[in-house]
Amino acid sequence: MKVKKVYSLISTVLLIYLLSPAVALCETGISLLKDGGSKYRIVISENPTDIEKRAAEVFQKYFKEISEVILPIISDKQRQEKYEIILGHNKHLEAYKDDIPNVDLESAGFLIITKGKSLLILGGRENGLLNGVYSFLEQYLNCRMYTSSTVVIPKRRSILLPEIQNFQVPVFKYRDVHYKDAYEPEYAEWHGLEYIFQTRMALGVHSFDRLVPPEEWFDTHPEYYSLVDGKRMNKSQLCLSNEELVDVVEASLRKEMRLKPHINNWGVGQNDNDRYCQCASCKAIDEREGSQSGTVLHFVNQIANRFPDKTIVTLAYHYSRKTPKYIKPAENVNIFLCSIECNRGRPIRGDSLSKGFMEDLQNWGKVTDNIWVWDYVVHFNGYVSPYPNLRTLQPNIQLFAENNAEAMFQQGDNYGGGEFSELKAYLIAKLLWNPFQDIDSIRDDFLTGYYGEAGIFIEQYIDILHDASEYYGKKLHHHIDPLNHTDGYLSPVMLNIYKRIFDRAEEAVENDSAYLKRVKIARLPLEYINLEIAKRLGREEGGFFEKDSVGNSIPRTEMLEKLDSFVNICQESGVTYLKERAVSPDEYLESNRRSVEQSAQLHKAIGCQIQSEIGANPDYSGGNTGILTDGFRGSTDWTYAWLGYGDDIELVLDLGETKDIELVQPEFIFDQRRWIFFPEYVVCSVSEDGEHFVEVGRANHDVPLMQREPLIKTFDFEFENLKTRYIKIYAKNIGVNPAWHRFSGGNASIFIDEIIVK
Repeated sequence: MKVKKVYSLISTVLLIYLLSPAVALCETGISLLKDGGSKYRIVISENPTDIEKRAAEVFQKYFKEISEVILPIISDKQRQEKYEIILGHNKHLEAYKDDIPNVDLESAGFLIITKGKSLLILGGRENGLLNGVYSFLEQYLNCRMYTSSTVVIPKRRSILLPEIQNFQVPVFKYRDVHYKDAYEPEYAEWHGLEYIFQTRMALGVHSFDRLVPPEEWFDTHPEYYSLVDGKRMNKSQLCLSNEELVDVVEASLRKEMRLKPHINNWGVGQNDNDRYCQCASCKAIDEREGSQSGTVLHFVNQIANRFPDKTIVTLAYHYSRKTPKYIKPAENVNIFLCSIECNRGRPIRGDSLSKGFMEDLQNWGKVTDNIWVWDYVVHFNGYVSPYPNLRTLQPNIQLFAENNAEAMFQQGDNYGGGEFSELKAYLIAKLLWNPFQDIDSIRDDFLTGYYGEAGIFIEQYIDILHDASEYYGKKLHHHIDPLNHTDGYLSPVMLNIYKRIFDRAEEAVENDSAYLKRVKIARLPLEYINLEIAKRLGREEGGFFEKDSVGNSIPRTEMLEKLDSFVNICQESGVTYLKERAVSPDEYLESNRRSVEQSAQLHKAIGCQIQSEIGANPDYSGGNTGILTDGFRGSTDWTYAWLGYGDDIELVLDLGETKDIELVQPEFIFDQRRWIFFPEYVVCSVSEDGEHFVEVGRANHDVPLMQREPLIKTFDFEFENLKTRYIKIYAKNIGVNPAWHRFSGGNASIFIDEIIVK
C-alpha cells in the first residue's frame, strides 16, 4: 500500500512537469484541428468493451461541440493510417508498443501520449480510459464541467497539441463525493468519481439490525442484543461476545451475497447509536483492549474468517474509533474510520481540538493498510448557512493520503443546495484524484468560470469569511447551531461586510440572468442567517417584529418579504432540506409564517414568572424559562425558542394576581428523529396560594409515535368561570425511545415553548 501511494504521488509530479509552460510551447506536436477541419479518426477495438465504446462516444461528442467536426469512429480491423486517435488497447497500438512506457495503470489510471501524428489514450482495467479522455478534454482542450448543468466547451478552429506523455494514477483507489451534483452520472464520470455504497460495497456501514433483524430474533433470543443498564433493551446493537451470533450473521451474509455475487466488500458494522453492549463478557474484552473497538474486531474477525475471499468492512466510529491495544484487524477486514468529532475550522493536523482523531488515524495506520476514511465537509445543522471550511479540505485530504487511506467518502449535502455545494463538490473531486495539486488555481478557475465577473467578489467574500473564522478561533462543527458564531465570523459587523460584497457581486452580473441566479444562490446562507437572527431579536431593532400605534407587536413587512424571497430561491435552486434530512423550504416557510403570525397574538401569561425545580437543558434557549411566557412562538426548528427536558416536566406559572381564565394551552413539539416526543399526557392544576393545587384537566394526544415529520401541538384545557393565580403544568415523559426507534433505548426528551393563557 505504501509503495503504491508513493508511486501515485510520483506520477502526479511527472504530470506537473510535463504540463509546464516550456513543454506546452513545444512545436513538435500534432494538429488535431486546422482551419476548421480534421484528418483524424477515432480507433477502438473490433470487439470494444462498454468503456471503450463510451470513451469513443465522449471524445467524438465534445470534439464536435468544440469544432463542429464529427470524427469517425472505426475499428482496429481497418487499415492503420497516419492520423489516428487510438483509444484503449487494440491492434493499431502494436505499431507503438516499443514507445509506450511500461507503467501500471491499475483500475482507474491512464496514459496519454503522442507518437508521430497519432494521439494514444490508454486506461486501467476499469474506468481508466474514460478518465483519460475527460482529462484530455480538460487539460488540453480547456473544457470544464463545473456542475452537471454547467459545461464550458470553448469553440476552436485549430487545435495544436504539444508532445504529451501524461501518466496519472489517482492517489485514492475509491473516490466518493456525497453531493447531489456528484451523483449525476456524467458529472461522476467526468471527474472520476463513483458511488462506493452502490458499486463497491453492500449493506452499508450500519448493518447490525439488517443482519440480525430484531423483528425476527429479539423475542426468542434477546441475548443476541446489547445489554444496557442491566436490560436487553437496545434492538439495533449486538452482543458481540455471543458466539452463536457468528453463525447467525454468517447465514445472513451468505443469503445477501447470493444476490450480489459481484460485490467484494460487505459491511458488518455497528448501528448509529452509542448503546453498545455492557454485559460481563463484552465489558471484559473492551477493558482489556482499552476501547469498544475490541469487541467489534473480536466479532468481525470471526466473520472475516468465514469469508476469506471477501472483505468485511467495519466502522471505527464514535465509541469504536480508538485502536484496540492487542487485537488487530484480519487481513480481509477493512476499517472505515470516521472523523465526525473533528473541528472543521482548522486542518486536523496540528489542531488541538482534533488531537484524539489524529492519534487514532496514525494508530490504525500502524496495524493495517486497509483503511477507508469517512470525512465530513457539510454543516448538518444548517446546510444553507455559512460554513468556512474550504481551507481545511486540501490539508485534511493530504493527511488521509499520507496515512494509508485507500478510499475516501466525503459526506456533503446530497440533498442539494448546501452552502457552496457546487464549488465544494468540484474541489473535493479534484483533490481525491490528486491531493497535492494547486487547488487555489483550480478554485480561481471555478469562480471565474461559474460566476463570471462576480467571481472576484465571491472570492473576496470567501477569503474574508475564512479570515474571520480563523481570527475568532471558535470551534467549527457540523452539529453546532450556526448562530453560535454571532460573536465571531457571523457578528453584525461581519454580516454587514458580507452584505456589501454580495451587493457588488450582484451589480457586476445584473445583466446576465444565469450568473445573477448563481450569485443569489451563493448568497442564500447569509439570507438564512439574517432570518434566523431576526427571529431571535423579536421586537428588538432588526427583529421580525415592530410595534403598531397602540403598542402591539406586528410582523415587519420587510422581514416577511425576505422570508418569501429566501424560500423562493431555495425552491428554484433545488434545495431539498435546510438541515440533515429535515426542514424543507416549504416547511420552513409554513412553520415560520405560523410562528410569526401567532407571536403577534397577546395572551394573559406574557411576561409572567415561571417556577421550576427541574432545570431545562442549557443547550436550548439557555435553559431560560422566560421564553415560555415571552409571547414568541417557536417554529419546527427546536434548536431555539424551545426548552428541552430529559425527564418529566413540572412548571408553575404565576399570573401575578387572580385572573379569570378560560383556556390554558401549553405548546409542545414532536420530532422523533431527534428523540423528541410529545408527553405521554399533560396535567393542568390551579391554585390561589401557590401551595395547594387542584387538578382541573388531563390531556393526551393521538399522534402516531412513528410519524416522521416534526409537528407542533398545544394540549388544550378549557374552563368556564375559573379564577386562579397559579397554574401548574405537569408533562409525563415517555422515558426512552420506543423499541422500533433507530436509537431504541435512548433517553427521550420533551420540548415545550409558550404557555398560552386566555
